[in-house]
Parts: sequence; structure tokens; C-alpha cells
Amino acid sequence: MSDQSQMTKGVLTYLALLLALSATPAPAAQSTSLSVQINVTAQTTVQTATPPTSITQANMLYQLTSDNPAVSVTVGARNVTIDCQGHALANVFVNADNFTLQNCTTSIVQISGANYSTIRNNTIGMMYYWGGYLGYPASTGHQAYGNTFPTLAGDDVVTLNDVSNTSITDNVFTGGASDAFIEGVGTWNGVTISGNTFTSASGCACIAVGMWYDDARGSSIVINATQITNNTIHVAAVAQCYNFSPYGVTGCPTDAQASAAVGWAYPAAGHLTFSGDEIVP
Repeated sequence: MSDQSQMTKGVLTYLALLLALSATPAPAAQSTSLSVQINVTAQTTVQTATPPTSITQANMLYQLTSDNPAVSVTVGARNVTIDCQGHALANVFVNADNFTLQNCTTSIVQISGANYSTIRNNTIGMMYYWGGYLGYPASTGHQAYGNTFPTLAGDDVVTLNDVSNTSITDNVFTGGASDAFIEGVGTWNGVTISGNTFTSASGCACIAVGMWYDDARGSSIVINATQITNNTIHVAAVAQCYNFSPYGVTGCPTDAQASAAVGWAYPAAGHLTFSGDEIVP
């Protein structure tokens, strides 16, 4: 999907996002996340009411001093941090390595083929890590933790397309989706989905964690060294806890049942493991 289409979608979802904020609990404290190459060079700090809509200067830290609900930012330079300090942006599009977003309220975060991102302590409508499916290179070294996702997304809330060494940890999903809270596309190498809470007051016909597949794409799904661990999934909020159908895992099985299904159904047994998840009625 193009940046322009994503911006349009972000405008439509922004009001719903703001309405959900007052009733949204603060995220749980983050657990240990990946050690990745973030902010390897000192940054120049700029306090600003309105950030640049196109960031082309590397090694910058932007601290916002006011809300910008109609402003979308495209990041095209390395080692940039946006600290909203509790303020709002419309959307954030990232095309460069070593990016950090923190303390923001925003509709869409889109990372397109860039590496080593940290997304922490934000309230976000939808988040996309784009790879080969949309023609971007595979990426590595992402971490997203301590975020809240309170809106009902039109498709998926978080999409991970062709990523490695990536962790999605200690986030709270309180809204819903027409498809999945967290959906994988293509290849996952060294992905950790841990400590997240999946709940929805209204429930949704969606999946907590799964991979996108159909008859044409099922054989292209590749999962290596991936852990689904210590999440809390409220059954009333989802239609399925997991859907890794080519690996034999669907529905809301126990960890032991899910791990056994992977070992029986797919030659990559042990490359997708389940442990410590709590399935709540």
C-alpha cells in the first residue's frame, strides 16, 4: 500500500484512536528486549512544536512540545528519534535505519525495509514492517515494547513482513482487527512474540497471532527460531489464538498441543515454539 493510501487510512482512524485513549490502560512495564544497533552516533536535540514532514538530516532527536494530529512525518535519514513527549502525530513513515519512536499517539507507523528500529511506549492504531511483499528488502533488528493498540483495525494491527531478530513484547492490544492482531508475511527468522496481552471489550472475529497464507502463498511461509511465549490471550476477544495453518497450529491449543502439531505437520519442527502462554476464558 502506498504512503498516500496509508495517510488517508490514518486520517480515517485517528478520531477512533483518540476516543479509545481515555479508557485505555497504561502498558505494562517492558521486559528484556533485543539489543540492537540503535542511536550509535550522538544526536542533536531539537525541541519543536511541529516536526519536519520530511526528515533528511541524520543523527537528530526531535522532542515535540504540542499535538500535531494532522501532520505525517517521513523519515529518510539514519539515527533519528522522535519523542512526542505525550503529543500526537498523524502517521510516521520510516525508510532509514536506527529509528526510534517514543511517547507518541499516532494512527500508523510504517517501516519499509529499514533496520534497527525501536518503537516504545506509544499509543498506535496500526504498525507495519514492510518487506518483500511490497517490494522492500527484508529487515532486521526491530523491537516494539510497552505500546498500546486501542483501535479496531480494518485488517491487521501489526504486520511483520520478512523480518529477522525482531521482538514484539509487552504490548497491550485492546481494540481488534478484521484479520489479526499480529500477522506475519513471508519469512520470520528469530522473531519473539512475548508478554503481550490480547483483549477486546467487544470481541472480534480475528486471530491473535498468525501467518498470512493461502493456496498460492502457503509454501512460501518460512519460520526459523521463532518463539511465541508468555502472552495472555483472552478467548472472548478472538476467533483463534493462533493461525499457523501450514504448521498445523490453529485455534486455541495448549502450548504442548501447539508444539506437537508443529512437530507432526512440518519439517521445520522446533523452529516455531510455544511456551508459557495463558489462554484466558
